[in-house]
Amino acid sequence: MSVNRTRLILEGEVVSTTFTLTNKGEKPVSIVKTSSSCGCTIPKFSKDAIKQGKSGTIELQFNSKGRMGAFSKSAVVKFSDGTQHVLKIEGEVYRKTDKK
Repeated sequence: MSVNRTRLILEGEVVSTTFTLTNKGEKPVSIVKTSSSCGCTIPKFSKDAIKQGKSGTIELQFNSKGRMGAFSKSAVVKFSDGTQHVLKIEGEVYRKTDKK
């Protein structure tokens, strides 16, 4: 699991984190499916294969509109070789008047 923590964001902002994934296998792999913990979290990625020994990226985008306080959102990424990874973004959403 890869986690990006300690994000402090203003309510209504859309933030994204880019995760780098390295293919340590012997064959090229591609992302075949993603699913996220809620509709406020969207994974974005290339459908191109990641060659062995090379890296690819996946962006996890979080929309904070209407969501206050601490958050922990995740996405499951499934690859063509049957492996999967869980990516997580965590932080806190505040109102402009609540800034810490």
